[in-house]
Amino acid sequence: MVNVEKVQDPEQLRSVCRAYEASHRILIRKIEELARELARLKGTEATQAALDLPDLQIGVPQQETQQQAAEKPERPKPRKPQRGHGPTPQPQLSIEITDHFFDGPPQCPACSGEMKPWVGQFEESEEVTVVETTFKVACHRRQKYRCGCHGAVLTAPGPDKLMPGGRYSVPFAAHTAIEKFCDHLPLERQTRRMARYGLSVSSQTLWDQHEALARHLEPTWQALWSQALAEDVLHVDETGWRMMGSKTKPKWTLFGLTAPQVAVYHLMSSKSAVAAREILSGFSGTLVVDGYKVYPIVAELEKNIRIAHCWAHADRKFKEAKDPPKGISAMRRLIAKLYEIEREVEGPFPGDSDAQKQRHKLRQEQSAPVIKEIRETAFDQGGLRRGAFGKALHYLMSHWDGLTMFLEDPRIALDNNAAERVLRGPVVGRKNFYGNRSKRGAKTAAILYSLIESAKLCGREPAGYLREAAVAAIRCPGAVTLPI
Repeated sequence: MVNVEKVQDPEQLRSVCRAYEASHRILIRKIEELARELARLKGTEATQAALDLPDLQIGVPQQETQQQAAEKPERPKPRKPQRGHGPTPQPQLSIEITDHFFDGPPQCPACSGEMKPWVGQFEESEEVTVVETTFKVACHRRQKYRCGCHGAVLTAPGPDKLMPGGRYSVPFAAHTAIEKFCDHLPLERQTRRMARYGLSVSSQTLWDQHEALARHLEPTWQALWSQALAEDVLHVDETGWRMMGSKTKPKWTLFGLTAPQVAVYHLMSSKSAVAAREILSGFSGTLVVDGYKVYPIVAELEKNIRIAHCWAHADRKFKEAKDPPKGISAMRRLIAKLYEIEREVEGPFPGDSDAQKQRHKLRQEQSAPVIKEIRETAFDQGGLRRGAFGKALHYLMSHWDGLTMFLEDPRIALDNNAAERVLRGPVVGRKNFYGNRSKRGAKTAAILYSLIESAKLCGREPAGYLREAAVAAIRCPGAVTLPI
């Protein structure tokens, strides 16, 4: 190919232009042939306007005449940007088509004649509507069979039952359990709502269904517990729980353990080191926790547990401090920088091996210098003071080893927010129905909360998962159905 930038001879330039023009015409003909072939394959006819391509002269600028400029159609004005977010796609909803017609043949507004339906032509629009909850009595008739020898009578099997002779179905029990333990609706409120739809039922009856459901699902809960304790990195948090039927210890503790695809709960009568040690029995790995002093005691006793502390709690201490503003803002800015570095690795935490390698490299190259700066900033404050800022610095330095452990292991998160998120549902439920009345009720709540929250972490629809796990356990007692 000739480099036209280096050609000086005019005759040679003309030859090059003629060669380029010839090549250009060959390409134009080839494009026309391909356009006709495409139209033939589509079953349409290629118009002449579509085939007429501009006859460009290579290297010669095209000048518009006044007539061409006048005949040139005006460019359409740009549309104004749409206000609002527009309709949200609803791929999970079923579509029901309803055709609308006039009561009789309409009259033409132009000639007053009778108009006829234009076959196959409709103007379509969508609206999201609601199908209200309904309850019905399903009558199951089980056929009886007899033999001519009169030696036996057999009855066809019926539907799966939570309890022998029970009147309420597995989907009903799963529905009410989801409303209480996922949507935080107390049983008394459920019964009042059911009464509006014609179902008369007591809160005790609903509780009986939950207890029977939890009894079938207990092996799955134990399997989820074993799965959590088998993790190398485990997040733990706890919150108070009211035991309304206890006169000696009205306040219990709900412990929540979580990993990326499992969340399990256990209600204990105390939040002591003994209770925490019982909860974590069999675990060997890294615990990500807040500043609660019980977990380091458990780690010291067990010898096979490491403690990683939470940067969100450290940041919260500085946020709550009021003086001096300059030291607080500098420290919080550095902590925020740690989170900015973490966001450079896309995808769910902790991710696959490649994501973990990338995170480990980022932490060594970028997070480690920030950690060093945080430590130097803390020591530059002129000693610890008795104020809120001094207490925040004391919290930071007293938990320093646990706060910096994430630099060694890319599977350790910066904070314990994962455990706090899985406790959010039970805490909201506690505000609505206050707690439990018995130890059996506490265990039922722990089982159902565990399965529902684990299903959500695994991307499963909780109600469908409860029904599936319950039916499997009814048909094969002791069966385990994990959400993953």
